[in-house]
Amino acid sequence: MNETLINILLGILIVILLIANFFVRKLKFERSPIGRVVTILDEVRKNEKLVENFRSLTKVQTFRTKRWNANRYKIDFVPGEVMKKLQKAYEACDDINRQIQASSKTAGVTYVATIDVSKVKEPVAAAQMDLREWVRENLNNPAFAPKRLSLFGNLFGGGGFFGGGKK
Repeated sequence: MNETLINILLGILIVILLIANFFVRKLKFERSPIGRVVTILDEVRKNEKLVENFRSLTKVQTFRTKRWNANRYKIDFVPGEVMKKLQKAYEACDDINRQIQASSKTAGVTYVATIDVSKVKEPVAAAQMDLREWVRENLNNPAFAPKRLSLFGNLFGGGGFFGGGKK
């Protein structure tokens, strides 16, 4: 093999390792306590945008509840008031989702146009505001941080990419 080919292969290997490291870090973050809350916050933000744009959408979309359903019992460290607001917001989203599913099976698109999503707006906005504030206050709290952030773990002594990350 010539030297140029070896350098190209080495470069490709480094890029693959960097990409793999990114995805491992993302996965570890999403599975950490703060990561679970952040993914729910992201879902709440998307639901808030859906409320704002519901009438202008060409295709009917249901509200997102996947992250909430997967993580609501794993975030018991979030204050009770915030959890109550989240619960109320997701109950409203579930109610609208049931109406959308029922209309798609029976009456079709014309009935979907009559669904009132305004009752979702206030609970989703309140939950988003409180949850965003909680995340802002606790984002750097070591109790909620991921244990190891990268693909290489303790391989080079620092817990991060070649020793640069947090443990």
